[in-house]
Amino acid sequence: NAQHIGARQQQQDAFGFSNLEDQAFRRHGGVLAVVADGMGGMAFGDAASKVAVKAFLEAYGAKPESESIPDALVRCILAAN
Repeated sequence: NAQHIGARQQQQDAFGFSNLEDQAFRRHGGVLAVVADGMGGMAFGDAASKVAVKAFLEAYGAKPESESIPDALVRCILAAN
């Protein structure tokens, strides 16, 4: 995982992936990549994007086999918010 901040003084964006090693989960949940845009240089924007990614991935990791991926994504958006 790497990012390039360009001319910025600070990178506020965050990203993460679902657990690629959990083959049982991947069969029903696939692989999820999450990106949270920073908050335009606002105070603690980097913390906000990291928390959003973490919350989204944790919520998605709780997806039961019976839940559709679109329903899971909606639930995870609400959880991360």
